[in-house]
This record gives sequence, structure tokens and C-alpha cells, in this order.
Amino acid sequence: MNTLYKIRNAERKSHESCYENNRLFEEGSWLAKPVSSVMDILPLLNKESSVKILDLGCGVGRNCIPAAQFFSKIKTPCFIDCVDLLDCAINQLMSYSKKYQVGDKIIPHTCAIEDFPIPPETYTLILGISSLEHAASLEHLKDLLSKISLGLKPKGIACLILNSNITEENTVDHSILLPQFEINLPTETMINLLKKSFSKCRVLQNRTSAQSYTIPREDLQVIIHTNVITYIVQKL
Repeated sequence: MNTLYKIRNAERKSHESCYENNRLFEEGSWLAKPVSSVMDILPLLNKESSVKILDLGCGVGRNCIPAAQFFSKIKTPCFIDCVDLLDCAINQLMSYSKKYQVGDKIIPHTCAIEDFPIPPETYTLILGISSLEHAASLEHLKDLLSKISLGLKPKGIACLILNSNITEENTVDHSILLPQFEINLPTETMINLLKKSFSKCRVLQNRTSAQSYTIPREDLQVIIHTNVITYIVQKL
């Protein structure tokens, strides 16, 4: 079993467990509400005649469904390409999107985020929320960041949240485990990569915060320690 397969299998099991045991927008997990950074930037686009969004690593709709609701409320035509590697995530996304009455705005795609084609100057908003570090390799990440930059329309916004400097710890004996992330860069290296990739964009936010959270890994509970980078840019 190669390393990429092992990492993606561990992530799949962790996410499947979360999706099976928690409902979208119900208290008790990180699915309870959308990311505040995403919701905060939506009003910046409320004067657009129409909005096309790309959500890379969409999961079950934590961010794309509230985005669709936001633009529906202000009567702005909106279509969202939603990309995830997991069939179970896409299946639940479609169920939830119907439940929350935005099914006609959600376009599902089951594939790895690095494999999704991003045509130039296509998207008003591109989201990559705790997903880009799951690109298959550093070269895949670099290529993906380039495609995101080129894929934004003029004045389009990319909202990216990435984990960096990640460690994993067994909650029982506190032993250090091998982080199950495809890409684990030092924080400064990741920030420099983002700056280089979006050198032709205006930086709206560049913030780093240390975070820790617990997830299931096989028969273990694991604490993940990470420096979370929030990087939001607007194409000039």
C-alpha cells in the first residue's frame, strides 16, 4: 500500500465517521456552521450580476450551501461547482442541498481536487477550505494554486484556509504519530508559496492561528496540532 493511498484512506475513514455521526448545521461537530471567513466575504460580491463559485473539497456542503442561500436571498443568479474525492460526501451534499432548497445551484463533481479542470477567468469566488493540503503532492499543490489564480475572474476572490506545520498525537499515551496529510509544509514555507502563487492579486487577509482538534484515526482518537493559514486574495 503506497503512502498516498494510506493517507487518503485514513482521511476517508475519518470524514466518513464524521458524516455518519453528525448532521450538517447541527451542534456537536465542525459541521455545525460555515466558516466565518467565507460568510464574511460573500457581501463583497453582492453587486455582481451573477456569481460562479468553485468549492474545492466541498464535503457535505458546510460552506457552499450557505453561499448558495446567501445569493438566493439577494436574488443573484449563482452556480457552484462542488468538488470532493469522496462519494459519500457528494451524495450527502446533494441530499442536503435539496433539503435547504438550493439543489438547483449545486453542481457535483466526484474527483481529486488536483484533477478538476479550472478554465481561466471563470469563477467569481474559489473556496479551498482545509482541502488544498490534500493535493497529491507539492507539485500538484503548486499547479493547483496556479490554476486557482488563473481561474479567477477580474475582481474575483479566492478564500483559502490551509493547515501547516502539522503534528498528530495519540490522546491515550501522547505518542507522536505520522501526520496523515499529503502535504505538510512549515508555516513560513506555505505562506511564501501562497504569496508567490497570487503575486498578481491584492491580499485581503493573511492570518495564521495555532489550533488543535481531535479526530478518529482507525481505533485511535488523535489530536491534530496545526498552524492554520487563512489567505484571502482578490484578482486585480
